[in-house]
Amino acid sequence: MDMEKTEHEARANALRQLIGNTSDDYSMRRYAAMSGISITELPAKRKAWIAELRELDGHTLSLDDIKVEAIAETKELLTVALETPVEFNGKRYSVTLEKQNLLSAQLGLFGLNTQAGTPVPLHWNATGEPCEQWDFPDLLALSNRIAMHVTPLAQLQREAEMEINKCKTEEKVRAAITEYAAALSSGISE
Repeated sequence: MDMEKTEHEARANALRQLIGNTSDDYSMRRYAAMSGISITELPAKRKAWIAELRELDGHTLSLDDIKVEAIAETKELLTVALETPVEFNGKRYSVTLEKQNLLSAQLGLFGLNTQAGTPVPLHWNATGEPCEQWDFPDLLALSNRIAMHVTPLAQLQREAEMEINKCKTEEKVRAAITEYAAALSSGISE
């Protein structure tokens, strides 16, 4: 009996660590790389770990808790969707949140430096290629192309979050997630 309890506690602790190690975009990427799995597999794995941990701990979730988990799942699905690069001028460009932030920062610094009379060169890279120098109108056009791709996907997530918050049952929450995943999938392929 003690051995079974010890194994139970060890598994629960291992699950807590796995869940904690995949709690945000950066740690999900790091875990995926260290584990040799695709980041696109992580949301489903994380969901299974959470469900197993709840079962081991004997916890049942309230509808509000289910909604919180569901909203987190929609955000994870969006993160995975943003792993799909966009095409621009015959090349593919990453649209992850990290790359969006770097591109915005680069364009902002360029603008500030230009206003200060000390323009700096702009550099960016296509997926899997080294950085190369860009001119401002072209890099701005890439930024706009990325925004045209990302904004509708982010809007789908916000709409799913609002729909989930309106749900009165767990079944409706699950249906909202399924509907969101389908809409997100079709949004990526368009």
